[in-house]
Amino acid sequence: MNVVPVRLEGATIVLEPLTPSHAAPLFRHSDPALFRHTLDWPEDGGLAAWEAWVLRGLSAPASLDFAVLLRASGEPIGATAYLEIRPAHRGLEIGRTWIARPWQGTRVNPESKYLLLRHAFETLGALRVQLKT
Repeated sequence: MNVVPVRLEGATIVLEPLTPSHAAPLFRHSDPALFRHTLDWPEDGGLAAWEAWVLRGLSAPASLDFAVLLRASGEPIGATAYLEIRPAHRGLEIGRTWIARPWQGTRVNPESKYLLLRHAFETLGALRVQLKT
């Protein structure tokens, strides 16, 4: 199982490898309340803390983070990730997902999970994929 950065396209969204350049556009849609029940979050509501949080995610071992972009405009509206990638066991987790409030309850999150699951099973050859919520 060779997990490398890849762009995944759906009807509504595109998942592309998260980079530090996504931090500022994502910050515009962030809300500290979105992270109140998570184990890891930006330290405060400022842009510098947000950028540091993105960098922490990118430096996490055995993970691959994605920005969630609207296909029509390319606007970043959230993020998700492959976590705990275990090539020897052909397994990984999907988590660290957040979606900006205006797109919660829409097809954005189900489509992102579909794209990640399809890629994991059909392309990466995963045998086990867990959702971390």
